[in-house]
Amino acid sequence: MFSPHSMNNVFPIRVIVLGFLLSTHIHADCVVQSGLIDFFFLIYDFFLKRRLKLKTTCSISFFIGFLKAIAYVYDVVAFVPYYMICKPYEKVRLSKRIKAKPIGNDANSPYRSVECSGGELSTALFGDECVTVDDLFVRAVRLYGPRPCLGTREILQVEDEQQQNGRVFQKVGRYKVSSF
Repeated sequence: MFSPHSMNNVFPIRVIVLGFLLSTHIHADCVVQSGLIDFFFLIYDFFLKRRLKLKTTCSISFFIGFLKAIAYVYDVVAFVPYYMICKPYEKVRLSKRIKAKPIGNDANSPYRSVECSGGELSTALFGDECVTVDDLFVRAVRLYGPRPCLGTREILQVEDEQQQNGRVFQKVGRYKVSSF
């Protein structure tokens, strides 16, 4: 059975220390890092102290105040390098910008990137030489004509072959390779 007197005020301190250790490893955009430790202090105040009628000694109050001071100093010291290195204001600016606009006046018309909205769309891979997929195939035949292109094999029979290490390989027919 759970008894508040059997804990001797050790459990709340462990919860608070765990909350402090967890809060020092949480980094999120524009979130105060001591939020988790404040959550554990809230648990301590409302759940453990009031519901279980735990008596707070002077040493526990001092320890809690000390942890709050450390968390505050850590937040102040860690915020400046975080703000300079991660640049959260730049991420917010980039996420709020307009990234695409519709081509026509209709809402159902296709959208196009704002960065390349002025010029024509170019889908040609090799300049004006290859405009269609058929042009790409003709170019590949011209460049790689005699080389092997596609290999197939007919499975007329399957032979099991035992290897020296105990594995069994299945042998099927030979490859027939087609060129372009």
